[in-house]
Amino acid sequence: MEQENISQEQVNLGDHIENKEAQTESLEGVSEVEVLKKQLNEKISECKDWQNKFLLAKADLDNARKRFARDKEDVRARAIEYACMPIFSLFDSFKMGLESVQRQGGAEEILKGFQMIFQQFQNALKALNVEAVEPKEADAFDPHLHEAVSNCPHDTIAEGGVVQLVRSGYKLNDKLIRPASVVVSSGAEKKEGNA
Repeated sequence: MEQENISQEQVNLGDHIENKEAQTESLEGVSEVEVLKKQLNEKISECKDWQNKFLLAKADLDNARKRFARDKEDVRARAIEYACMPIFSLFDSFKMGLESVQRQGGAEEILKGFQMIFQQFQNALKALNVEAVEPKEADAFDPHLHEAVSNCPHDTIAEGGVVQLVRSGYKLNDKLIRPASVVVSSGAEKKEGNA
């Protein structure tokens, strides 16, 4: 009987151990699934981080390309601006010579030659997007485009109007690179009357 009791206890103990092992195995299985889910979520998060880094790098690259294109255009415009500055003095002298020949009634052939060369200068500047700033007589003085070299009284031109263009100004792509030098009217000359 004792042997039967022991063996029954052993059987019960064996069943208990098997049940515990089965529970442990099922817990280990659940733990393994949870571990795999956790690892999967970490990898998904890591992928999202890399995707965000990629998108930021792509945006930075696009911005750098745009900035490079803008900088390239700015350098080009400045190069043209600096190249034009010495030409303007030559252009002014040539223009004064042409005007002098026209006033003095020089030989027709010389005048035509000057006019052709002058037109070539104008076309070359136009090809570089350089535009002359040449206010007409009686135009309003604009401090953003003109520089007053002197003023004088004038009977027909109101105060602040341009009396004479002394030297042409120039704009490159709508940016002023040299203001036009002008004589500005101080209005009609005030005459002293008898009191």
